[in-house]
Amino acid sequence: MRKCELIWLAGLLEGEGSFGFQSTPIVQVNMTDRDIIERVSLLFDGSHIMTLPARTSKHQTQWRTYVSGAKALSIIRQVLPFMGQRRTARIIEIMNLANSRPGHAKGEMVDGAKLRAEWIPFIRELARRGISHQYLATICRVARTSITHVVNRKTWKHIT
Repeated sequence: MRKCELIWLAGLLEGEGSFGFQSTPIVQVNMTDRDIIERVSLLFDGSHIMTLPARTSKHQTQWRTYVSGAKALSIIRQVLPFMGQRRTARIIEIMNLANSRPGHAKGEMVDGAKLRAEWIPFIRELARRGISHQYLATICRVARTSITHVVNRKTWKHIT
């Protein structure tokens, strides 16, 4: 995915997307604009487009596209740096769930580590943007000092 497409998708997901976990990560978009859903479907590597009939005569027909599993994890990792605080918290929660379930996508497991290598650049970037270490610790389910060590490169030094 080109950077301009990634940024466009992140903006759309911030406003219109939903991130969930139902035994596997899910990223979904519902809209009344079929052309936008078709574009999202292409960026989701050709995900299926569903038609959702209007609920009443006052409503319009909607379309939905979604991606799940490893594809969803890939998408959320890519859009994470562009998301707001609320969506970032939800994405990290989903990543935690995905990494804690046997048989699903797994992150780095070193002596029961709670943080994953792929999160480290995002944690550092979010801290650089002013997100508090305590808030990051809460959403990552670790101690505040763990986040401080990551940000100050006392731990995870090998990750840039």
